[in-house]
Amino acid sequence: MSVIKDTVEKLHESGCVKRDGDGVDFLVTPTVLGNAAASFYLTYRTPKQMQMGVREARKILIQTLEKSDADEPDNAVVQPPGNTGRTVPFSRSPRVDEITIAWLLYTLSSTHEFDELPVRHTEENLNQELSERLMWGPDTSALMSGNKPYYNEDIFSDPHTKGFLLIQAHLERAKLPISDYVNDTKSIVENIPRLLAAMRFIAAFDNTTAGSFELLTQFSRTKQILETRSLVDDDPLLQLPGFSSDAVRRMRNGTASKRNDDISISEMRALSKRDASDLMQRLFTGRGKQASQIDRSLDALYAFPMVTVTNASVRSEVNKTTGKNTGKLKIVLDVQREKRKSFKNNEGYTLILILGSWQQRMLLSDTSVRLTRSGSWTITKELTFDWAAANADGGIDGGKMALRLLFDEIRGFDMETTVNLK
Repeated sequence: MSVIKDTVEKLHESGCVKRDGDGVDFLVTPTVLGNAAASFYLTYRTPKQMQMGVREARKILIQTLEKSDADEPDNAVVQPPGNTGRTVPFSRSPRVDEITIAWLLYTLSSTHEFDELPVRHTEENLNQELSERLMWGPDTSALMSGNKPYYNEDIFSDPHTKGFLLIQAHLERAKLPISDYVNDTKSIVENIPRLLAAMRFIAAFDNTTAGSFELLTQFSRTKQILETRSLVDDDPLLQLPGFSSDAVRRMRNGTASKRNDDISISEMRALSKRDASDLMQRLFTGRGKQASQIDRSLDALYAFPMVTVTNASVRSEVNKTTGKNTGKLKIVLDVQREKRKSFKNNEGYTLILILGSWQQRMLLSDTSVRLTRSGSWTITKELTFDWAAANADGGIDGGKMALRLLFDEIRGFDMETTVNLK
């Protein structure tokens, strides 16, 4: 009995369970943190660390967004007449993305999941040398402040510091100092998606907190960086085979086409195949293997799904027992994609739909859909949300909500729109 009581006490202190009663008889109820630990196979102390990291991430994100809005013109979605606004590309400033993504990854590497990551004899020296070649260093302080801080040498003996460095080295494709670091990196990289999903789960239950909608967006942006193994300021066009940094630079400078000198990957995907092929021919002219490069690039480009919001309708229902109003947002999506010739089976993509309140950016609802087939088809999804909360934070002119469509595995195809409540 004492073992049970001690275990319950530890779980209670770590926030994984609620305990009612004392002595011999007591009732134990799992919490959100406890469900996260069980669902994602976490050490029982990890969820509380993640919760603290989530709350700090939200605070950092709001502060960074406010500064970004003050420094740059407001690019908010324009709401035309009708029940839905026009769907437009969603983008963040690289600074906002970098700070929040770095913090989320730093939080993950700091959890108890990596307590046993080995730091072998003299590896603290290798960690210090590696940190000087990486974008963020041993923690996020230099990125946040813009200044290079002084680090106590003890920090490089910490397994969590090593873990954060190995995540950066993986993303940057940096050369590792010794072969042992290759296996260590593999262990880290294999666990990060599970841990990121656990932290997102915890963040989603803080849905009534201002900024939760923006924070949940950043989990998808982080997943994109990990899945594509790219950096925040990498052009999404680099996801296409045959596209080098030099080719993208020439396109941006207008040497490939004066009409398409600033085209994005989503805009290129929206072109007819002939127009996209013509553009690529101008890019690859005189660079050898032109036809094969174009074929591979087009094959990859048109295997990316094109998703269009064709309808979004809102209604509310009253629960007769509680008298509470529940909102229902029905979304109809048109999906088009071609089968990739160079793969036996189509790659699957996860589309995340996130609904947020207009002013305080509280999370109202979220869902996902897996896109695995090729061809053209229609998807209907319904999101349930708190009608009173949405209206109270909907702003003027009858109120509205923000809807974002984000991909977990590819960059450059994120979208946002507005939905009128009335």
